[in-house]
Amino acid sequence: CESPPADGYNFAVGEVAHIAYLGDLSIYHVRLKSGQMISAQLQNAHRYRKGLPTWGDEVRLCWEADSCVVLTV
Repeated sequence: CESPPADGYNFAVGEVAHIAYLGDLSIYHVRLKSGQMISAQLQNAHRYRKGLPTWGDEVRLCWEADSCVVLTV
């Protein structure tokens, strides 16, 4: 997402702090400007990572409201 999408979606901007490569799936840990960390999953559809976010990159995330899980401690 380049800009916040229409209603019903969540939107965040952050920096890639960690990437866990799990074969067909990568898990990105993204640090928001507030310092909070969120995790996002991306399916590895291709073997090569050309053009995909890497450590230190600024990323924009968007997801539907019913696609998230909030965990409290």
